[in-house]
Amino acid sequence: MKRNSSFIKLIYPIGISLFLLFNLSHAQDGTIFPDTYGEELIQDLQQAYKPAYVLSYDNARDTMFAVIDNHNGQVTGVYSGYTITLDPNADPSSDAYDKDMNTEHTWPQSMGADHGNAHSDLHHLYPARSEVNSSRGNDPFYDIDDNQTDKWWRLDYYQTTIPTQNIDEYSEVDNDVSHFEPREDHKGNVARSMFYFYTMYRDQADSNFFNEQKETLRRWNLQDTVDAHERQRSQLVATYQDGKENPFVLDTTLVRRAYFYNGSSGTDIANPQNFTATTIDSADIRLTWTQNDSGDDVMIVWNTGGSFGSPTDGTSYSDGEEALGGMIIGRSSATEYVHSQLNSATTYYYKAFSVHGSAGSERYSGGTNADATTQAGNSGSSPAQPGDIIITEIMQNPDAVYDSDGEWFEIYNASDHNIDINGWFIKDNDTDSHQISNGGALTIQPGNYMVLGRNANSATNGGVTVAYQYSGIDLANGADEIILYLADGVTEIDRVEYDGGVTWPDPTGASMYFTGSASDDNNIGANWSVSTLPWDGSAGDLGSPGYGNMPSLVGIKLRISPCSFALNNYPNPFNPSTKIEYRISTAAWVRVAVYDLLGRKLRTIVNKRQAAGQYAVTFKGNGLASGLYLCKLQVGRQVRVHKMLLAR
Repeated sequence: MKRNSSFIKLIYPIGISLFLLFNLSHAQDGTIFPDTYGEELIQDLQQAYKPAYVLSYDNARDTMFAVIDNHNGQVTGVYSGYTITLDPNADPSSDAYDKDMNTEHTWPQSMGADHGNAHSDLHHLYPARSEVNSSRGNDPFYDIDDNQTDKWWRLDYYQTTIPTQNIDEYSEVDNDVSHFEPREDHKGNVARSMFYFYTMYRDQADSNFFNEQKETLRRWNLQDTVDAHERQRSQLVATYQDGKENPFVLDTTLVRRAYFYNGSSGTDIANPQNFTATTIDSADIRLTWTQNDSGDDVMIVWNTGGSFGSPTDGTSYSDGEEALGGMIIGRSSATEYVHSQLNSATTYYYKAFSVHGSAGSERYSGGTNADATTQAGNSGSSPAQPGDIIITEIMQNPDAVYDSDGEWFEIYNASDHNIDINGWFIKDNDTDSHQISNGGALTIQPGNYMVLGRNANSATNGGVTVAYQYSGIDLANGADEIILYLADGVTEIDRVEYDGGVTWPDPTGASMYFTGSASDDNNIGANWSVSTLPWDGSAGDLGSPGYGNMPSLVGIKLRISPCSFALNNYPNPFNPSTKIEYRISTAAWVRVAVYDLLGRKLRTIVNKRQAAGQYAVTFKGNGLASGLYLCKLQVGRQVRVHKMLLAR
C-alpha cells in the first residue's frame, strides 16, 4: 500500500477542538440531552455528534494501526486477542496485513458501510485477525448457545469443541444460522459502535440488519460497561473526526432513551408490568411481574400499612433495608419472588419500581402497587409436644454489631402441623425470662424456620430479618442456655445448653448451627458447627438465619424434598470474567451471588425459580481487585459455596 503523503500530519494532530472539549466536559455530567427521547433524541445526536469530516479510508486504517489501537508498538485484534508488533518504519496497514491483521467494519460494508464517511468512520473500525474477520463476514451479532458454536476463535487458532479454560476470551461462530458472538470484553464496545453507526448513518444503513439484533446489542451495552480504554479510544478518534466522540460511550443510557423509549411522560423508565401478589397459603405470598420493555431490574418495597415513599434517583437501596415506608426486597432481574414466613390472615402491601443504572447512578420508575392477604388457619394450630420445635442456630457473639443489637436464635418446626408460639416463654437456667407477646398468632409452619432476636431492625442488627423481637434475654458469649416453654411456663419443648467452647463451638462473628436431623439430640455440642458463609444482607457476620445452613441439615426438613446440586466455575483463576455453572436436580428457587471474604455481597447474579437442569451464568470482575471471592449457590434452603480467584 502506498503511504498517503498527509499521513504523518494526520496521526499527530495539533490539538483538540473546542467542540471536543465541550463534549468531554458535558459527558462528565453523566447524561446527554437528558430530557430528550426517541426520534427527537436520535436527531439531536446526529446534529451534535455526526462528523462532517473523517479521514480517507487509507489514512483511517493507517491511523488506527499506528495510533488509535497501537499500544507501545503492539496491536491486538478485538475478536480473538491475537497481537502483533508493528515495524515503526513500515506502512502500518501493509505491515499489519503481512502479519495477519486487517480492518474490521463492525457495521459490515455490505450492510451500508461501503461508501461515504460511514466507510472510514473510526468509531466502528477495529483491528482484527484476518481469518476471524473473514469468519464473521457480515453476520449479525447474537448470543450463541455453546452447543451450537461451530468455531471458537482465540489468539492465532480456532477449535470446534467447547473450551474448558478461558472461554470468555473466545469469539464464536454459528455457521448454521450465520451468527457471530464476540469475546466477552468486546461485546459492549460492539454494541455502542453499532448504535453509533445506525444513528449517524441510518440513511444508508440496512434497517432490517439493525432491528434483528438490537435487543442483543441492548443487553451487551448493559452487561459490558464502558472502561477507561474504550473511553480513551473514543476521545482519540474524535481528534481525527471533527472533535466528535461516540456519544453512546459518553452516556450509555442513550441506547435505552433513543431506541427503547416507552413513551411515558415524566420519566423514561417504565414501571414493571403485570405486577401481581397472589396468596399461596397462610405464610407465603407469590409476587410476579414482567420487566418493562427496557428490561430494567425491579425493586420491591412491602409493608402492612399500604403507604409508601418514592425512591430517590442516585440512591442505592439494599435488600432487607428499612426504607420508603417499608422493607426493601432488593433489585433483581428475576420476574418472580416468594415472600415467606408471613403472619396469617394479614394483608401485605407491595410497590414495585423499575430501576436502571449502577450504584450511585440509579434511576427509578414511579412504581406500581399490589397486595394480598395470607390465608387464615393458624388459629387452629395444634398444641406442641417436646421436640416439635427445635433450636437450630444461635448467634451469641456477633462481631459486625454490638451483642445487644445483633443476638438472635433460630427455631425449626419439625412437626407435621402449624404451631403458634405466641405466649410461650424463652428462659435460661438463671433469671432471664421473656414471654412472647406478638399481639396475635406467631405461627411457624411445618418444615419452616423462624428467627427471634433482641433487635428486629435489620439496619442495626447486622442485617437479620427477625420475625419476633424479645427482651430480657441475654445470650452469654461463654456458657448459657436457651429453653423454650409452653405458655404454662412448665412444659419444656426444647433446650440448648452450650458450654462456651469446651465441647461446643465458641465462635465470634459467626453463628453456630445444628447439623443433625430431627431424631438427633440438639443439646449435644458434637451436633453443632460454626457457620462459614454470610447470609444475604449480612453486615459481615456469618450464618444462615431463616434457612438451613448446610446440605446435611436437609434431614430435619421432614416434608421438604432434598435437592442435589453442584457448583463450579471456569476459568479459575479468571480475568476479567468467569462462567459459573451449576446443576439442580429438582425445581427450586435459586439464588447465585458473589461475596468478598468479609461477607459483603457484591452482586446477585440469579434470583428466581428454575426447573431442574444445568445452568451457566457469567460473572464479570470489572472494578474488583485481584483476590479470592466466594460464589454462593442457594437452592431452596440448601447452600453451597465455591471459591473463585481473580488474578489480574
